[in-house]
Amino acid sequence: MEAAPIEISKKLSLLVRLAVSDRHFAGLEREFILRVGRKKNLSDTAIEHLIRFPLPSRSPLSASQEEKVTFLQDCLGLVRADLKVLESEVIFFRSIAQRLGFRKEIVDHMLENESRTGANPVEISLFLS
Repeated sequence: MEAAPIEISKKLSLLVRLAVSDRHFAGLEREFILRVGRKKNLSDTAIEHLIRFPLPSRSPLSASQEEKVTFLQDCLGLVRADLKVLESEVIFFRSIAQRLGFRKEIVDHMLENESRTGANPVEISLFLS
């Protein structure tokens, strides 16, 4: 099995932890994580390994502003994947946003104002701390 690049591994691991933050890993959430990993050219085997053995959630993330916005959009897609937005997911989503340098209010803004397909990157960047 090939190893995933570390930054991609960290991001997918955070998506896994976000998915299980409500103590339930829905099949739709698993499929969403697989799609994200495939977009990053990872094999299903590598993605499944990260799903079973995610990296510690405190691993620091380094990313450009564009990558941060894209990752927030992925988090939004994951939270909405199973059509249930639970408070535990929102709390974890906020912590991810803050780790990326955004104000936690971005999560509420994204959940209230954006369609299921994503968020406006320019608007999101206005929430950088």
